[in-house]
This record gives sequence, structure tokens and C-alpha cells, in this order.
Amino acid sequence: MKRKKRLVPYTLLMVEGFTEDLFYHRVKDLFHRRTPAKIINLEGNWNINQKVLDEFENYQRKNPEKKFRVFIAIDRESRTGFAPINMATIREELCASGLVRHKDLVLFEAIQDIESWFFHDVEGIFRFLRLEQKHRVPGKYTPVESLNNRDMSKLFELADKDYRKGFASKNFIDNLDINLILARCPVLGELCKRMKETCPQ
Repeated sequence: MKRKKRLVPYTLLMVEGFTEDLFYHRVKDLFHRRTPAKIINLEGNWNINQKVLDEFENYQRKNPEKKFRVFIAIDRESRTGFAPINMATIREELCASGLVRHKDLVLFEAIQDIESWFFHDVEGIFRFLRLEQKHRVPGKYTPVESLNNRDMSKLFELADKDYRKGFASKNFIDNLDINLILARCPVLGELCKRMKETCPQ
């Protein structure tokens, strides 16, 4: 008897903005090239609940034969509190569709923001900026959860450069040690683990 082919859920990775878009595309290219997944840029966290629902509905309409995993990667924007998203509402809507299982809808929060994770490779940032030795003080940039994009801007200023978010940061992101960041960032590690689950064996 011919074995029935196992249906592998398709991953929708919804990311907050253009900087995240670049970063997660690099992660996918390095580690998950074979994973059936689509990275969706939500272009900011304003009205984010509706954006997530709209993007899911739009993609599901175009792919009616698929089951989905939905991963949402956004910034908490602080050390405490919660990301500006109502997961209860999103979970109710998406799981009611029958196309997303409860365990396959996951929020991944960067504390405070995606730039905080970049500081896991602070030595790489020093090298990228060709920063003078007197400014290379790695202990100043720990723990990374205490840092954000403003701290990144200040670090760039020490090298007489401007840190610009979005697609202007592509060259910078391309020079980050993603393996090192992955090893030091549990949230990113968990996301990659779940992405790997959808990779064809």
C-alpha cells in the first residue's frame, strides 16, 4: 500500500519592519533555505492585530490547500511589559479557521528590539565600524536586554557614522555573525528550532 504523504505545514513568519525583514531573510538563507516559509513584513507595529489577520487571510486565500504555522516576530520595545499585540484575539481568529493549530501560532519577542540582539556580536560590530581601540569596551554592552536601537546609534556615532534602520542597514546586517547571535539568543534559537520542524526530511 502506498504511504500517504505527510502534509508539512507552511510557515508564515510575520516580522515587524524592514530591519527585521533583512535579518530574518539572512537567517533563513543561512539555516532554513529548504524550509517552506514566507517572510511577511508588517511594516510597523501600528494596528498590528489587524495586519496579522489580514496577511493570514490574504495568503490563505491564495493557498487554500495549505495548513499553516504562523510565527510573529516583533519588538517588546522595553525590558518589561508586553509586546503591543493581542495574541488572544489573533489566536481565536486563526485557530477557528482550522488551518492553524494552537501550538503552531507563536509570538517571538525581541527585548528590547532587534538591535538588542545584534549586540550579541558586539566585537563584530566594532570590526565593522573600524572603531578605535579606546572605544572597544564590550562590557559596556551587556546585558543586551538593557540596550536598544538608540544605543546602536550612539555606538555608530563613535565611529562618525549614522545607524539607519531598515534597508539602509543591509550591509551592516550582512556583516553580523548570525551563528554567534543564534548561539547566544534563546528566543532566536527557539524560532529556528521551530522553523527546522517544517524542513522536508
